[in-house]
Amino acid sequence: MKAQGSLELLLLFAGALIALSVVVAVLPSEAIGSQAIREKEIAKSSASIVANAADEVYLAGDGASQYVWVDMPESTNFNGSFIGAPSYELNWSKRKTTNINVLSEGDMSAGSHAPICGKWPSTPGRHRIKVAYNATGTAHVAINDNC
Repeated sequence: MKAQGSLELLLLFAGALIALSVVVAVLPSEAIGSQAIREKEIAKSSASIVANAADEVYLAGDGASQYVWVDMPESTNFNGSFIGAPSYELNWSKRKTTNINVLSEGDMSAGSHAPICGKWPSTPGRHRIKVAYNATGTAHVAINDNC
């Protein structure tokens, strides 16, 4: 009788250990997947915030500016991210896109009605950036005075 009770307890413990191992093996992959989705949404939001701010200062007229907060995800590909257009695009009328490239998810973009130029912050995290309209020369919205 004692041997049977010990064996049952041992089998119960082994089953619990196997179930726990399966849960521990599955959880990290789920956490990584949800982190990638979260970073994708952060990038989309930041691209939209800058595009909307560019539209607002453009409509307000020459000299208008505002500051906005944006979040750059940890997995941002800064070399693949741009404001306005990729560096090879010289036509100002086509420079109307804010784009953040997230390594696991690709490009997250938003469009502006105004020609825009500038650079994203170069590190992950929360940043305050300036969005200003300049109507002299080639009229454009400058992000962080980087044009």
